[in-house]
Amino acid sequence: MMTLKTELALKQLDKDKINAVRKELQELNHISKTSMKEVRQLINNLKYRTVSEELDNIHDMFTFSDIELNVENTINTDQLSPVIQSSMTMILRELTTNIIKHAKAKNCQIRLSRNKQIIIEVSDDGQGFRELTGEELLSIKERLQLVNGQIEILSPVQPTLIRISLEEKGLS
Repeated sequence: MMTLKTELALKQLDKDKINAVRKELQELNHISKTSMKEVRQLINNLKYRTVSEELDNIHDMFTFSDIELNVENTINTDQLSPVIQSSMTMILRELTTNIIKHAKAKNCQIRLSRNKQIIIEVSDDGQGFRELTGEELLSIKERLQLVNGQIEILSPVQPTLIRISLEEKGLS
């Protein structure tokens, strides 16, 4: 689009149509600013966050959404590998975004613990799943394939309870 507008402006300039050139340049300027804003937003969304940073972000989002958040974390997340931290942050982001967008919840609890695996449990008091079809949370299931993880919906409604387990071995 920008190339086309530039070529059009050059042709108009050759014909001494200054107002037409001005119009094309103004549109190019607008497209450029909009594109740069979108790229910055994309990069910001992709930026690596630690689990601690993501939990802080979730807390802020929930406060803004009037959802009470309780976090129980018994893991020193700073000692986790970057692969595990990245997986955990993306999973937490998706689950909590779903709560904000769809659950109509007033309360949410996140529990991070370690047994033989890393366990993430997220529960809320929202409306839950109408029915379970096996197609729920597909992007999380796909992400978990990369890190030998599993997801279980332990309770589909009142409270909704989802448990994720992640293997730590071989993921440094």
